Amino acid sequence: MSQSGHSLSIPSTSDYIRGSLYGLGAVCIWASWNVAVRLGIRTSLTPWVITAIRLVVGGVILLPYSLRKGLAVHRLGWGGVAAIMVGAGAPMVLIS
Repeated sequence: MSQSGHSLSIPSTSDYIRGSLYGLGAVCIWASWNVAVRLGIRTSLTPWVITAIRLVVGGVILLPYSLRKGLAVHRLGWGGVAAIMVGAGAPMVLIS
């Protein structure tokens, strides 16, 4: 047992599989971002259109999770949620 009174559990095979899938998902998201930016450079897509595509696709993917779990305002506060929105939302996409 650790000093805090909680024992650490040994990860199961399903934990490793889930972690691997999350890692693969993160790699796919970042890779698709590079492809989308390259596509935007080579075509007539404006930064506004690329931003809209990124936010709509991400919003649709995360909508079921957000509806079930909420925005974590109780843990982050409105300032934390706003920082995430500015740091990873439309301003970041438009700048890049």
